Amino acid sequence: MLHQSGALTKEYFKSYIKLVLNSGDLSIEQAQEIVLQRLFGGDRSALGGESLKNFQTACEEIKQIKPSL
Repeated sequence: MLHQSGALTKEYFKSYIKLVLNSGDLSIEQAQEIVLQRLFGGDRSALGGESLKNFQTACEEIKQIKPSL
C-alpha cells in the first residue's frame, strides 16, 4: 500500500491497470481488484478521495478501451 502523500493521477492508475492486465490473462475486474489491493490496501479511503475518484475514472476508461489492449 502507498502512503498518502498526494493524489495519484488517472494516468497513473490507467498505466498500472494496463501493466497488471498485460502480466497475465486477467479480466478487467480482476486487474482492478489487484490494483485496489496493492495500492489501496483494500481500503478505498486509504489514499484520499481524489485518488479514489481518479482510480474509478481510470477503471471506466480502461473498460472502454480494453478490447484494443
